Amino acid sequence: MKIYVINLERSLDRKKSISGMAKTLKLDLTFVNAVDGRDVRDLAELGYSQRMNRRHYGRLMSAGEVGCYASHVKVAEKFVHSEEDICVVLEDDAYIADEFLDFFIKISAVPNSIPNDALLINIGKSSARENMFEVSENKANTLKNLCGTYQFPATTRGLVWTRKGAIKFLDEGHIISMPVDQYFKDWLTRTQGGYCLESPVVFSINAPTVIGSGTGRRELSFSEGIRYDIVRGKRDYLNNFAKLKRKFMARTKTILGDKN
Repeated sequence: MKIYVINLERSLDRKKSISGMAKTLKLDLTFVNAVDGRDVRDLAELGYSQRMNRRHYGRLMSAGEVGCYASHVKVAEKFVHSEEDICVVLEDDAYIADEFLDFFIKISAVPNSIPNDALLINIGKSSARENMFEVSENKANTLKNLCGTYQFPATTRGLVWTRKGAIKFLDEGHIISMPVDQYFKDWLTRTQGGYCLESPVVFSINAPTVIGSGTGRRELSFSEGIRYDIVRGKRDYLNNFAKLKRKFMARTKTILGDKN
């Protein structure tokens, strides 16, 4: 199973940092050159739609955010064209904890350690406890740290793709209309298939980033801020409704199962 690392060619310090961690843990990394949106004249070439961006996110994305999204598309395509069933994707600011090695060995070696419906597993951030649920299929195996999510964590520092998850992402998420972490959160909150670890095995080295430069709420004009708040409110409403609906369905299924 491959471990892909998204890395800007000029970010040599980050490449050196994560390579050192991998060497200590005896892990092989496959580096994928990140897409730098700031070097692209027309962001539409990467699949970016300004109209859909305003509609779905409320504020325009920075070139760095578009490039970050395109980089994850690039990795997903590379993975789908391989013969692997699952893969790990890390961003170059990831800190690989010692516990990652144990997790990596188990998902590589233990058959059916990942649920059949899994699309994407976040290994860099946990969801809130009330938004996680126990995976019954994993009670008997060694991945007791794995939990299902009613609300997928919004970070892309460390991910595990399944083949069907990557294919679905490329099919449904090829138009860039919001930052990739927000897309994953919305997508996997409104449908099942999102998982996370109760205790993450990848963290951040807290390196400075310029991906979202100029996109903070305080940096928007008054009218842009109003539009952003309205669209964000609508998005939060849809996510909360989907989350409550899925919790209700799971609760109903449990009750009916107990009666039977």
